Amino acid sequence: MEGEDKEGLKALRRGWFLGGEEFLERLEGVVKGALGLAGIKEVKRLRKNDKRKQALVWLVKSRTVVGHEWILDRLEMGHRSNVTRAMAEFRNGGDRETRGLKAKMITCSD
Repeated sequence: MEGEDKEGLKALRRGWFLGGEEFLERLEGVVKGALGLAGIKEVKRLRKNDKRKQALVWLVKSRTVVGHEWILDRLEMGHRSNVTRAMAEFRNGGDRETRGLKAKMITCSD
């Protein structure tokens, strides 16, 4: 593999997304529109059990093929089990806040 290809793959692994600027804008739009946050950096600062962070974990895991490690690194979730727990709590959450966030996440991501 040539040096240029290696650098491209390295940048891709570090990045948040595979796609153009339009995709990045869409992802940031979900964070801002559905979660009411300024961006991904603000998501990182949330507590691991914050419903907004759980919502983003749920969305990413349900709509992409990224693994737990990727989410752990990008969202600063701590231990691997926190990703599984966040998914389960958000997916099974029947409270009003969770239902509202789920509806917003689906609407903003479509």
